[in-house]
Amino acid sequence: MRHPIRWLKRCMTGAVPDFRVSPDVWQYAHVEAALFAACLKPALKLEDLTPVEGRSWRQKIASIQDVVSSLKDQRALPSPESRLLGRAGGTFKHPITLYVAHRPEVLAELLRVEDEQKTGGPRRAEAIRTAGRLLGYPPCCTAAFADLPRQDDPVVVASYGRSAPSNGMVRSLVSESPLLNFFPPLAAPVTWYPCSFSCTASLDAARAGHARLAPEAAQDLTAFLSGVVLAFDRFRFLHLHDARVESGRILYDGVSDALSTPSAPLALSRSSRLRAFRRMVSTVVAGGRELVVAGDRIVVSSSDGSQSSGVLLEPLTVVWFPSPRDDGGHS
Repeated sequence: MRHPIRWLKRCMTGAVPDFRVSPDVWQYAHVEAALFAACLKPALKLEDLTPVEGRSWRQKIASIQDVVSSLKDQRALPSPESRLLGRAGGTFKHPITLYVAHRPEVLAELLRVEDEQKTGGPRRAEAIRTAGRLLGYPPCCTAAFADLPRQDDPVVVASYGRSAPSNGMVRSLVSESPLLNFFPPLAAPVTWYPCSFSCTASLDAARAGHARLAPEAAQDLTAFLSGVVLAFDRFRFLHLHDARVESGRILYDGVSDALSTPSAPLALSRSSRLRAFRRMVSTVVAGGRELVVAGDRIVVSSSDGSQSSGVLLEPLTVVWFPSPRDDGGHS
């Protein structure tokens, strides 16, 4: 399994890094299920579930008044670019997708366009746009997603940096709000790929979901979503907390990644790909307090002055999600 960084020098203290954990603030411990229950989404799609998880979720969702659901079992293995599986050819243990809607006709249409997405050409792009609408995603975002040459996670994440100035393998952007930080699984109120980090429609939808939380929970979530994200793709990312930039260096006081998710589905928590990323990448960065990325190089410095340095083997997208206190504004 290839890793996105080849470490030339790796200084490990021997202590187990203390990773931040995303706040458990949503009903069902799942943001999309919570937003669906609040009628902020016409339909809900939960994928990469084990058969046991699928049945459990169906029972939970049944407690919501007037819903219809369908379980689909796809035993065929996904492509080698599957988001969570560590390799192609292994046993696919998470074949269940649960579809839920508030109205039968919405569920029927969602199931239809999900099948049409397996086709090619204009029909596939239109099916992606329709599915996005039924799942409550902004039309501008689903259109941008459908127009990409491929919808693989690395391609989508890299697309954000197309118009940003590059520094070798690194492209850097600034987001309008921490609420647009879609990277932390099951926590962020934006659960789709926004068309940009200044998308007004995505921010309006995020604020509507965020407003459902109690004030303290909302504050905790905003604080967690703030910081700097270094992303190779949707799930292989590093989230640097309490981050600030000084003379080209990113100083930070905590790190989380995709495994920093409480009550995570098994496809996430047991992913060999994500466990390897934590072992080979997240652990090194979590042991430091200062980071520099430029060209194809990355240097991590710890509080005692020791350094780890490496070479980037894949393009890196760096996104700054300023907290309200950074600009005196509001999320």
